[in-house]
Amino acid sequence: MDSTWNRKKMLSRKKCYISSVFTLLFFSQLIILENNLLLGDTMPAQGDPPPHAPVISPNQARDTQPQSNVPPNETSTSFLLNQNPLSSPTDEAEQFLPEQLISWMTIGWSGKNPKDRHVGWNIKKKGWTGFINEIMKPQFDWGVRRVLLHNPFGTLSGEVMQLDQLIHAKEAGLTWLYRDFVEAWKPYTSGTYGGPPIEVIAYVGYAGGDKDFKSLRNSKNPRAWLERAFESLEPILEAGMSVALDVAGGRNEDKHSMSYQLARRLRARGVKVYIEPRPMAAHTHWHDYPVISYNEFWKRLDPATHPKSRRASKEMLKGEVIRFMDHLDRNLLSGETKETSLKRLHNIMGKGHTVAMALWGRQFRNNFSMKDLLTNTHQQKTVQPPEPPQPPTVKNEPATVKPITNLFRVWTSNQNAYLNPSALRNDRVLKRFNQSNLRSLWDLWRKKINRYYLALLQARASRQK
Repeated sequence: MDSTWNRKKMLSRKKCYISSVFTLLFFSQLIILENNLLLGDTMPAQGDPPPHAPVISPNQARDTQPQSNVPPNETSTSFLLNQNPLSSPTDEAEQFLPEQLISWMTIGWSGKNPKDRHVGWNIKKKGWTGFINEIMKPQFDWGVRRVLLHNPFGTLSGEVMQLDQLIHAKEAGLTWLYRDFVEAWKPYTSGTYGGPPIEVIAYVGYAGGDKDFKSLRNSKNPRAWLERAFESLEPILEAGMSVALDVAGGRNEDKHSMSYQLARRLRARGVKVYIEPRPMAAHTHWHDYPVISYNEFWKRLDPATHPKSRRASKEMLKGEVIRFMDHLDRNLLSGETKETSLKRLHNIMGKGHTVAMALWGRQFRNNFSMKDLLTNTHQQKTVQPPEPPQPPTVKNEPATVKPITNLFRVWTSNQNAYLNPSALRNDRVLKRFNQSNLRSLWDLWRKKINRYYLALLQARASRQK
């Protein structure tokens, strides 16, 4: 019983195998037959009209040329170039301004010693003059024109960044932290050092999280609050720096907040004021201030992509947008390619925003040049304008014979004429190679398969006897 079942199973498998083989042979013979049927037929050469297309004279071709919407006295190419700014004949790299790049220098938390308010960079030994000569001067020579000093007078763990960090540094006796601050920075902000002026942004903390400012606010003494704030900013203002206020764009910073009163008074003195982060949509009094935000935080609060966000949209903001990016050279160490890092950078700058990131260090300048940072070579490909329509070419020489390999291929020289139903009815190829021919060919192959299969069974039976 088992042997009979196995024989039937083997025969069934062989039948399927033979059917598959002959199916492939059938389609190969179909292509050969198709080519043979086309021998003697004429196929259009490249640019020639198909055989069924009417022959037109040059005058008719000139009269039947498709009408264009191009204004008079302008060619099609020039009109398209005027309409599409991307249609320039040459691919020119997009250039950004040096002012769209800010060197972010972290001062507070650059050191490990809390007694020094976590200020490093060897400022304790060499002062701010040594810091500028060793760290900042190479960046200025490299092309940096803007600097952000994050917590210039240090910060401590367990507390928010303080607006009055200078006062706390004085109370701790850290005279080295502010002694030569104005003397070192004033020549660069004024441009008297021998180069272009450098904008220095002093990023200070949030008064709302400071217990000293809280007590003054709770006592309803706004005058004392503002006096302490200006005392904290005295060397910053004297050095000619801009001021960035942390959390000034928070949800509680309405028009009556002390942060806004401080920003107004700073502006009245001619000081440029930045706020962080993206302000609330309802707080329109902040919308004309330049904004500083971490890049990921900026995207997460964007109402265009997060409808539940109550922050201001990019259309509401009228000031500059500065987005802080992480270290590009550290990303190279983590496996990111240089091209990917620059593409992220140029994507931000291409939107008209400014990028603040760490630019210090010889290793960074070895990996990236200023030209790399300010030249976008990943911009969108230039869209070339289409060629103006040309009249059909009329040729009198006989068409060449080009057998096709697919029965349902269309003649691309004139698709509209070829797909015309009347033209299909008159086509000689389809007329000779119709459905009845296909059916008769399949019947022939089916008979061959059956005849071969019966011969195979007879040979197998004779061997078993």
